[in-house]
Amino acid sequence: MTRNLTLNPRRIGLLLKKEVLFENKKLLIGMGGFFVLLSLIMLSSIASRGGNFANWNVHGFWYSTFLIMGGLFYTSTAFGELNDKLERASYLSLPASHLEKFTTKWILTFIGFPLLFTLVYFIFSLIVSILSNAYYGASVAPLSLFGSEVSLGLKSYLSAQAIFLLAAIAFRKYEFFKLSITLFGLFIAFSFFMGIVFRIVFADFFSGEFMGNMNLMPSENVEKFIEGPLVTALKYLVSIGLPIFFWVVGYLKLTEKEV
Repeated sequence: MTRNLTLNPRRIGLLLKKEVLFENKKLLIGMGGFFVLLSLIMLSSIASRGGNFANWNVHGFWYSTFLIMGGLFYTSTAFGELNDKLERASYLSLPASHLEKFTTKWILTFIGFPLLFTLVYFIFSLIVSILSNAYYGASVAPLSLFGSEVSLGLKSYLSAQAIFLLAAIAFRKYEFFKLSITLFGLFIAFSFFMGIVFRIVFADFFSGEFMGNMNLMPSENVEKFIEGPLVTALKYLVSIGLPIFFWVVGYLKLTEKEV
């Protein structure tokens, strides 16, 4: 157990080097191809607008959507070595603790991917801005690194990263889709359960299957509590509490893996 908790910066550096040089070539190639395709799509969109760029937030959708979807898919495949018997044996036999292996994947998915994606997207947006101005006479601003698009996209991705990293360890193959289906099923089950609870608690306000006249507006004190402490607590829970919980569970799941 003590060996599993060892955290040596040198070994983490070697693991990161191994990941970047040998394991992530497909990611870099795929990201390059993606941005070439996105360039063509965006330039076509610019040409089709006929110079009408008023209130056009060109990066608001593209950046956040592909950062979140691409990042979560990449995170869900972070422990792909565990899906193949030979790679699994080789990976688990590496002279590094489980904590060092988990930390390496955490750095790559929580820090490495969003930084790389943001940097590449920014360069891409500069190129699109130059090309659109040169060929279409259109002034399209590049991505603002300190704008709301980047802030919202990063917050959303970093909050969801932990559960997808857990899925990368817990599931074998098709991790992204398995987790998506699981979360959707849990949402349906929770909604159904809450509907039953609501029906039982407020049974007196129902006439048959339908609800009668009922004032569901909260009082002023309750409304202040919901908009103040409750919202703040939920923000901390989603952005800090749940990620830490899923990271801990993910690490514990990794320690259960055997050659």
